[in-house]
Amino acid sequence: MCSKKRIEQRILKIKNKLRKEIYKKNYETALILIRILSSIMYNYNQYYTDEELEKYLSVITQDVFGKSELIKTNENNIFFFDGFGFNLR
Repeated sequence: MCSKKRIEQRILKIKNKLRKEIYKKNYETALILIRILSSIMYNYNQYYTDEELEKYLSVITQDVFGKSELIKTNENNIFFFDGFGFNLR
């Protein structure tokens, strides 16, 4: 079992690599690194959310697909998508 400190060091190392890949616009590698980081954080229960990863995903999305906008259709409805389908979290 890895210590929390060691896991956090690995996360920081991968995030540094991720920053470099996004700067080079190497999005395929960047998305792989995001997937790896997400998996580590999920499996080791490090963080529930990560604003830095969210920011990087937004940067990639905007560069690939252009600026997106939120469209409200009916304020009385809420749409929730659970991509995991697990009842464990």
